[in-house]
Parts: sequence; structure tokens; C-alpha cells
Amino acid sequence: AALEEAQEEEVLLGEAMPVVDNDEPQPSAATQRAINTDAFDLVFNDEFNDTTLDATKWNTAMAWRPDLVFNDEEQYYVDTQTNPDSAFNPFSFDGESLVIAATPAPAELEEVSNGQDYVSGALTTLDKFEMQYGYIEARVNVPAGAGLWPSMWMLGTEFEGLKPQLYMMEF
Repeated sequence: AALEEAQEEEVLLGEAMPVVDNDEPQPSAATQRAINTDAFDLVFNDEFNDTTLDATKWNTAMAWRPDLVFNDEEQYYVDTQTNPDSAFNPFSFDGESLVIAATPAPAELEEVSNGQDYVSGALTTLDKFEMQYGYIEARVNVPAGAGLWPSMWMLGTEFEGLKPQLYMMEF
């Protein structure tokens, strides 16, 4: 019903946010009133206000594992759960948020980084969370820079060839 109301008002969902003097995107009035979340249940959340990832919610490797490179990506996703003693941990916490860092591959990771020039991290809820109804909300601060591709996807639990998938955000 909330989505139908937004469509009746001809609100553009996913409308670009205007940028103001401080270079911070500001939500438009249309974005703020697009969907009334009171009509839905929040079904998944993580505030990342601890000092480690909640392993009951997150995996640090994609379903296809870190050694498969696609989209001509140049980074190796370090799986810190399978390799907790890795020379690089892309995940850090400040008590209020999670930072996923990307950096040139250190020499000590050269042999295990699948020949990739950079190392970074990825999170997935594969086999830890599924939903049919409700909503998911995220607060994401993405870095600017050439060659970066921060994104959030939703993948079906029974997908083939990465389908079905929903791109929540790509920057």
C-alpha cells in the first residue's frame, strides 16, 4: 500500500540526491516521502556498534569464494572468517560503524591474493538470512575515486548465474 501511494504521487524512487556546498548528498523531498516504512516490519539489521562482525549474520566470502574473479575486478576479497590470521583484515570498527578498506596487496599476500593487485572485503548473509516480506534499511557512506565499485545486492537463495538479483545500491 505504501508503495502504491508513492506511485500515485508520481514519486521517483531512487531519484538522485542533490549535492550541497559541503559535498554531502541531501535527500530530496521525494526520496524522504517515497515509502512509509511504518507499514512494514524491519526484518534485518546490524548497527555495527561492536568491535567484530556478528558471525551469526555475516560471511566474509562470496558464495563463489575469493578465487573467482569476474567483472575484470582487480581486488581479492580477503575471507577473514576462513583465514582469521590473514596478513590483511579489511574490516574495522569505530563503535558506531563498519569500514571496509581496499588497499594495494601487501607483499605477504601476493601468493594468496590470486594475482590481484588489491585486497578488500565483502560481506554476505548467504545461508544466514532469508526474507520474503519486510524491509531492509542501510546507511552507507561510499568513497569517491576511480576504479571503486561499492555496492549492495540482494541475491535469491536459489540463484543460477547470479539470477535473480536486486541491486540495492551501486556507486
